Amino acid sequence: MLQVKTQVGPSVIHGMGLKLAEPVKAGDVLWRYVPGQDFKVHRDDVPDAAAKHFKHYAYLHPERPEWFVMCGDHAIFWNHPKIGQDANAVLSDEQVDGEWSIKAAFDINPGEELLICPESDADYERKLGLKETDHN
Repeated sequence: MLQVKTQVGPSVIHGMGLKLAEPVKAGDVLWRYVPGQDFKVHRDDVPDAAAKHFKHYAYLHPERPEWFVMCGDHAIFWNHPKIGQDANAVLSDEQVDGEWSIKAAFDINPGEELLICPESDADYERKLGLKETDHN
């Protein structure tokens, strides 16, 4: 669940993106897993009709790639940076129910798109078009 004010708008990275609506400082928590708001689904339990939705909007846990994690808010619009571009959102040391919280890598201004580090998603290579994979 997002811990900061955001809005969804056009992205220069991909389709729609998650934009910051308030300033944050380096180290501020941007997102934290909240059971009941965010949820986990084993990839074998995702119906075929929903697989495309999950592959696009959910992330695969980096250490347990058989599990999709679906955010219950606008965090589903979080994009990865382009190759060679730094992410402004990185994994924190904090975990809730086995899910890392996400923190600001550096100060971020309102209007900037939040870009999450690739290591947050076991499926990032497919999402960035670097490789074809099928996790469901």
